[in-house]
Amino acid sequence: MTDICLFTTTIYVPSVLRQYRASDPDVLMIVAGDLKTPHAEVRALCAELGNAVYLDPHEQEALGYKCSGIIGWRSIQRRNIALLEAIRSGAEVVLSIDDDNAPRHSSYFADLRTAFGQAVDMAVFDAWFNLGSNAADGFIYRGFPFSLRGTEPSYEYVLSAGRVGVINGLIYGDPDINAIDRYPDGGPHVVKYYIHKEGVYVNPRTTWTPINSQNTAYVRELAPLAFVLPAIGRYDDIWASFMALRVMEATDYHVLFGEPSVVQERNPHNWLVDLEREIYGMRYTEAFCEGLKAIPVTPHASVLDNLDAVRQGVTHLPLQARLFLDAWLDDVAKVI
Repeated sequence: MTDICLFTTTIYVPSVLRQYRASDPDVLMIVAGDLKTPHAEVRALCAELGNAVYLDPHEQEALGYKCSGIIGWRSIQRRNIALLEAIRSGAEVVLSIDDDNAPRHSSYFADLRTAFGQAVDMAVFDAWFNLGSNAADGFIYRGFPFSLRGTEPSYEYVLSAGRVGVINGLIYGDPDINAIDRYPDGGPHVVKYYIHKEGVYVNPRTTWTPINSQNTAYVRELAPLAFVLPAIGRYDDIWASFMALRVMEATDYHVLFGEPSVVQERNPHNWLVDLEREIYGMRYTEAFCEGLKAIPVTPHASVLDNLDAVRQGVTHLPLQARLFLDAWLDDVAKVI
């Protein structure tokens, strides 16, 4: 059993993994490829890194996961297959990264372990939290409701006993924003955040916030919630995170925004294509979340049972996403 398993998907050679390996010689790494991935080169990189597994398309299909065929190919949601294998590994923490996220410090994994070990005694209290409001060059985090743009949040820190269940590490350089906010000059460049040195704790019972799949870690109990949805475009991780928050409301787990941090030098993107793939999420996020909040979750029930309840009651999901969730629950049950 390993304590941390890093997982990702890519159509490039993820050379950034060398920097993560330099931070820890033992962390398990799992990379799910796609049709365009240079398989031989990525396999060679994993052999060089040690304790790293590359899954090419044939190997992924051989695993027999029901959700694989529903996801399809040429899809960033291949990340889900790597996540299932990360859960199967028995890791205590699963860590999702993008291949353009470079760790800022050599203590990256040590910082991650420390952050999960911290006692939670504070949480942000507000209806919604936008991490970008704490950046020196402020931005709107991808997935933050559009109707709340331009509002001035009033945050109050309240005592809130709990545990850290999810860590969404800070991103420097190119932040995670909607395509519309990158036009016309590419968007802000983040060099500083104004947050407490231990980060910002968010209590899902009082506060909701978008959580992405970049530099994001889940404890094992919550690992089944780290999936990303097909058929939602670039809100694949964001809507999945809102489902995760609803399930977490039945627990004492909190979300931490803080260290460990990464620098993102964004891979080439087509701004117009990104915008088109965000429209559905931008249009329906608030209705989607209102529907989620109306679904009852049960304290002391398992994460999978509450996720199943959310799956049955959620609205605004296209058919492919619903079929994925049906298959996802079956696949997770086999590896958990």
